Amino acid sequence: MPLKHHAGRFAVLQHDHPFLHWDLLLEDGADAATWRLLRRPVLGEPLAAEPLAPHRLMYLSYSGPVSGGRGSVSQLAAGTWQRLPLTGAAQAMPPNTVAGPDSAEQQLLLRIRLYDWRGYATAELRHTADHRSFWTFGESVDQRLMPT
Repeated sequence: MPLKHHAGRFAVLQHDHPFLHWDLLLEDGADAATWRLLRRPVLGEPLAAEPLAPHRLMYLSYSGPVSGGRGSVSQLAAGTWQRLPLTGAAQAMPPNTVAGPDSAEQQLLLRIRLYDWRGYATAELRHTADHRSFWTFGESVDQRLMPT
C-alpha cells in the first residue's frame, strides 16, 4: 500500500471486532491508509500486518462504537508521522532488504518517524516474498530523528 503523502497524522486503535486487534492508521490525503495488526504494538518485534481498505479521517481522533455492528474502537496512540529515507535502515543486504523473522528476505517499503507516542519513535513496514507484511516499531537512537 504505497502512500501518496510524506507526512500527516497517525493513530493506533484497539478494535474488538471481528476479533481483538489493533489498527494502524496513517493520514494520506483524504483518507487514512490502514493496517490491521494482529498483536498490540511492542518495541522491536515484527508484527504481522494486514492491509485494509482506507479508513475515514475521523478515526484518527475517534474512540467509541463503529457503525454497522462492527464493535468499538479505543485509541491507544495518536500523533503525527513523517516519511524517512529508506537508505541506512539495513546494512550488509541488497538495497532496501533485510533478513526477516523467518530468515526470509524482506523488502523495506516504508520508514516513518512517529511524534507524540511516548517511547515509540520510528516504524518500518516490510513485505516478504510470500506476500506477508510486517510493521516493526522502534526507538530512535539516531539524534537526527529526534524532534527539536
